[in-house]
Amino acid sequence: MQNKGYETFRGRPDPNGDPADPQNQSGYIEALQICDTQSGMSSLQNEFAESRTERTPEQIKEQNITILETLECLRSKGWNFEDPLPDENGALNLRSLRNQDNEFDPSQARECMTSLDRRIGP
Repeated sequence: MQNKGYETFRGRPDPNGDPADPQNQSGYIEALQICDTQSGMSSLQNEFAESRTERTPEQIKEQNITILETLECLRSKGWNFEDPLPDENGALNLRSLRNQDNEFDPSQARECMTSLDRRIGP
């Protein structure tokens, strides 16, 4: 992505969204497609999504606790986030988080999870 001029992931394109939105601009979409071809990222995302559907209610509860603890840690670092909303299975997700400036630094989330000795995943 960086060799195409994009320093950060702006989010997934929204086919129903405004074409002027940063994640819907044609150059960004082209950079995402090249990145996916080289990395296989969409396959990994599909595998991850499938693994999430196989979780037990107990696993979802434990992962939600980890997410809420991570969110508390991020807030202590000065990030201002609304609480994440559960999906159709009751699972929370940090990937949807953005602050009031539509920014998020995933490295700080990883740092929080490491400091909490937690991980999110099946």
